[in-house]
Amino acid sequence: VANAGNIYLMCRAGTCYFLSSYGPWGKGLEYGVFLLIFLSILNTVLESVPEIAENKGFSLFALSMEWIALIFFTVEYFGRLWCVIDSFDERLGKQEYAGAVKGRVAWALSFFGIVDFLSFFPFFVLLGVMGTIEASTWNLIYIFRLIRILKMERYLPAFTLFDNVFSQSRTLLFGLGYTVLVLWLIFSCLMYMAEVNHKPVAPDDDIVDHPYSNMLDSMWYTLLNITGEFPLGDYSVPGKVIGFFMVIFAIELYGAASGVFAEGFQAAVQSKGVQKDVW
Repeated sequence: VANAGNIYLMCRAGTCYFLSSYGPWGKGLEYGVFLLIFLSILNTVLESVPEIAENKGFSLFALSMEWIALIFFTVEYFGRLWCVIDSFDERLGKQEYAGAVKGRVAWALSFFGIVDFLSFFPFFVLLGVMGTIEASTWNLIYIFRLIRILKMERYLPAFTLFDNVFSQSRTLLFGLGYTVLVLWLIFSCLMYMAEVNHKPVAPDDDIVDHPYSNMLDSMWYTLLNITGEFPLGDYSVPGKVIGFFMVIFAIELYGAASGVFAEGFQAAVQSKGVQKDVW
């Protein structure tokens, strides 16, 4: 009995080591996840082209790859659920999910636990209801395919880095956001007053719908202008003057935002580095 218990613990620890991307086999798992996610997204893109989707060879390939991905992600999920209590957080210097029940529940409700679950469970729901896992039978399944991209965050912590940057720079970013909101409202009001009586003309000399007939319409077009888009070219003289200063302020705001993010990225990398969270 003791030997059986030791073998069980060794198998669980070995599975944890493997799923933590340690060793050549662990790295192989990591690359395998990347490949399956890439093929899953590629299938999603290609299936949107009728000429390709109707090809029998492609349909067979896409369905085969979907079954491989489904089985792989299902086994991976339950493997992680089984051995997660042996995982060790090197950043915290302690066991990450302690407790046979509590640890597993905590992981299942964590970000990666939910992402891993959504990577396979909806496909079994589709299989049970429709008798197939072909995405064309339920368009919502395309969303769950795209969710699989988030699994890459486990190995390439991009969104985690953004979260660290936002946390460290949130005061500056909130202040910058407030400034943008105030300037948006001010320029919307000014453009409304300048253009409310001006009838813009399209290039073919047809009168177009009035874009500044009220403040709500003015806010929408002003927002487009602030982001660099000018769908209209026929403005009154006051409108052109206001638009000139609007662009100047927009450039300054984009420059300030870029500076805040650049400083935040540098601080985040220096303080914590870009660390993976394999669980």
